[in-house]
Amino acid sequence: MSWLKTFSAVLAAILAAWVIISVATMAIWSAYFDYQMESLQTQVERFQQEMSSLIGNDAPPPVQTEVVQRARAEPAETSRSRPSISASAVRTNKRMCEFWSQEYQVDATSKNEAYRDTACLRYRSSLSELNQ
Repeated sequence: MSWLKTFSAVLAAILAAWVIISVATMAIWSAYFDYQMESLQTQVERFQQEMSSLIGNDAPPPVQTEVVQRARAEPAETSRSRPSISASAVRTNKRMCEFWSQEYQVDATSKNEAYRDTACLRYRSSLSELNQ
């Protein structure tokens, strides 16, 4: 056999093996994903059944379109006239800010610093929102 025929035969065999392995791999992954999807679907159904048994059939009725349209038609000024945050929420935010400040003083890690900064920022913004 000539060198070109040998090279072509080897190349054809390698390509055929690659195609066969690719098809087999796709079939295996397809079967695996089908199994996982069925398992996930049964877990979701079981979770929904557990939640419906915990909640009962007292689920709130769906929002009617008239209510949604009326809410959209209301002017934005009405929502601004009343404060959107309560004094108890401000107190809670203050306590969280103080707590994370103390934690940061005890253990000065970047995680505690981030928690402290976030809690104090939330407290300051809620306080300014309440004072408006």
